[in-house]
Amino acid sequence: MTDELVTRDENVGALTVSTPQMELVKRTIAKDCTDDELGLFLHYCNGKGVHPLDQLIIPTIFSKNDAEKRKLTFISTVDYWRSEAENSGQYDGQDEPTFEGLTELPAGDTTIKVPNIARVNIYKKGIDRPFVGVARWKEYCPTGNKGFKWRDMPHVMLAKCAEVNGMRKAFPKRFRGMYIPEEMEHIEVTVSDATPESTVKPPKAATKKYGLGDKKTNSSGESPKDELKRLLMAYSGGDLDAFQLALKEASLYQKDGKDIYMRNIDGASDKWLVRVLTKFKKKLTDLGCTTEPTTCSKAAWEDTKALCVSDEGSEACRFQQAEA
Repeated sequence: MTDELVTRDENVGALTVSTPQMELVKRTIAKDCTDDELGLFLHYCNGKGVHPLDQLIIPTIFSKNDAEKRKLTFISTVDYWRSEAENSGQYDGQDEPTFEGLTELPAGDTTIKVPNIARVNIYKKGIDRPFVGVARWKEYCPTGNKGFKWRDMPHVMLAKCAEVNGMRKAFPKRFRGMYIPEEMEHIEVTVSDATPESTVKPPKAATKKYGLGDKKTNSSGESPKDELKRLLMAYSGGDLDAFQLALKEASLYQKDGKDIYMRNIDGASDKWLVRVLTKFKKKLTDLGCTTEPTTCSKAAWEDTKALCVSDEGSEACRFQQAEA
């Protein structure tokens, strides 16, 4: 791999990565990346005009331990979003976040109070009303050890998610398909240990029964949790809102007149995961999708375009796009 990057965009200017810097990137920010993935990461940073050591863009690996399903994507920090908004020339500032409601949660030997909802107003020049970003605690906060920063700084973490949701509304083309680490922490992915806000370990292989006789994993060696995440991620095309909607629909049931559904896959019991996975795979079959998608008949998705077709309305199945 070359020691220098030369951009093709004259408006960005040339970015250079010296040999010592390249080695540092390999050891830290991109230590989970192959050489090819590292090359893609450097090319992506170059196109955005961002030096990889700035840590404004972070390489993220899905299905790290499965060569066939392994997928590289990039997560950007909230500082990058703010600088990009400013560089657009249309950004007109934002208000301080506001919060609604408080919920008391256990935290070791004590309790903490966390906000239920955060809102941030984003302003755009020439438009007299704000673009309001909203984030709800129950939809973003991760469980277990991954949630320690959320418990230490609940208002800060939730406000970041609300802020970028407002940025997406104000600048949809500029931030399309981009996420910050805080938004992804409730979904188990393999993020480099150098990620400033998020350190998520790769999933371990299944080692116990999961409620279907002696079946521990599927034919590819995935646990029900990992398989469900993969299928939902592919079905939603990587869109977090579509991911959560599909998860809710697959897990929804009623108890004592109330709707109960899975909000966080990592915190769900093995037995519930198996039930939801079975139901979701049946839905895919009914739609004409396969759990290992290859082809999809047009008739199968014509009546479900809201879920199956990309936002531009192109005649393409999201499930296949994510697997491509």
